[in-house]
Amino acid sequence: MVNALQELIKRRLEQRGWSYGEVARRGGVPRSTVHHLATTARVARMPQQSTLEGLSRGLELPLEAVRRAAAEACGIHLYVEDGTGTTPDPEVATLIASVQQLSEADR
Repeated sequence: MVNALQELIKRRLEQRGWSYGEVARRGGVPRSTVHHLATTARVARMPQQSTLEGLSRGLELPLEAVRRAAAEACGIHLYVEDGTGTTPDPEVATLIASVQQLSEADR
């Protein structure tokens, strides 16, 4: 089963004819990180902000698109504050989404 982040990376690699190494070089992230995110069926936790930014640069895609795909791959639904599909602080969105995964008792 392919997750949203895998699909995003795979589609972009096919469109541009790039390798994992090329995306890593362009984004300033380790090749192993790009490979891991592109091949892992279920991402255990949300990647660091710097990793998302590097992947965004490397894939030449908007950061929000990469963040949403990564969140979906982790089973997180991001909180969006306005009607534009973005949130002013991406870390707040991730924290709120993480809290929503807690049970009522844990909240």
